[in-house]
Amino acid sequence: MKKIALKIGIIALSFTCSNLFGQSVGINIATPDASSVLDISSTTKGVLVPRMTTAQRTAITSPANGLLVFDTTLNQFWYFNGTIWLMLGGGTLDNAYDFGGAGLGRNITADAGSVTITTSSASAAALTTFHNGNGVGLLANSSSAASQFATIEAHSNSTSASFATPIGAVYGVNDATSGTWTVGVLGENKNSTASTEAHGVVGIALSNIAFGVFGRNP
Repeated sequence: MKKIALKIGIIALSFTCSNLFGQSVGINIATPDASSVLDISSTTKGVLVPRMTTAQRTAITSPANGLLVFDTTLNQFWYFNGTIWLMLGGGTLDNAYDFGGAGLGRNITADAGSVTITTSSASAAALTTFHNGNGVGLLANSSSAASQFATIEAHSNSTSASFATPIGAVYGVNDATSGTWTVGVLGENKNSTASTEAHGVVGIALSNIAFGVFGRNP
């Protein structure tokens, strides 16, 4: 009799499990969404995924595509895309720079409009670059052969400038206290085959008391 009851129990359990495999499982919800394998409902609690350090995350052997963990070293969610670990949304510009790997997020393709940086602070620069070696802090290149095309164009609408407090669209300051050849703004033209005019720096003024290019030595 016990053997018969055990067999009936095994058959019932197998039937129940086979039904569960084809259905959604709900926790705290009467009717789980049909598109979800697991549907959890709560207004007071969340779901905790595995939490581990960066070293522990990167030490996972053969992580599955879509594997999700919370990195306690970086305080960020990370998932595996089948090839590499990627941060899940958010983060800082430094995180974006290394998105997908070291330095892989450093390029911006502005194919749907220009990139705009705006600051509301009167004394703050919208973009600041620092360079500690030989080279330049900001390099802009233009491959366009179109006439009157500027690689860098700057506009200033200030009407309160004076000789004592000049305000320019492009303003160069040289803070070096020594050196044989130092400049605030340097323009160089390497076109040796120009048929008309080639200039390193050009200044245009529309008034007889205005300057296109102005330089002074305090």
